[in-house]
Amino acid sequence: DILKKNNYLKPITPTEELEQRLQESVRRNSEEN
Repeated sequence: DILKKNNYLKPITPTEELEQRLQESVRRNSEEN
């Protein structure tokens, strides 16, 4: 798909990356507890 390609090529802003990391760490914590 062209849409998928555009989404893939779209650069991730630092804020988005930080939010993703936060969500990942939260998910890990909830899984551990």
